Amino acid sequence: MPKSELQKHIMHVIASARYGNSGYFWINDKSPKMIMHPINPALDGKDLSEFKDPNGVYLFNEMVKAVESNGEGEV
Repeated sequence: MPKSELQKHIMHVIASARYGNSGYFWINDKSPKMIMHPINPALDGKDLSEFKDPNGVYLFNEMVKAVESNGEGEV
């Protein structure tokens, strides 16, 4: 399978996956840019670096920091 087809297949699998009653998975890169959002595809390709949660935390920047410093993490 060509790499591009494999990537599309993997994104479809991740977009279909759920946890709990309302949880879902998405893919963003370290820019941070949204690669795939299963609930709001309008976010796909968007720069997330200025996205703040209701408390003013730059949520996606914090996620990237956690991954870069520990290889994983929770925000």
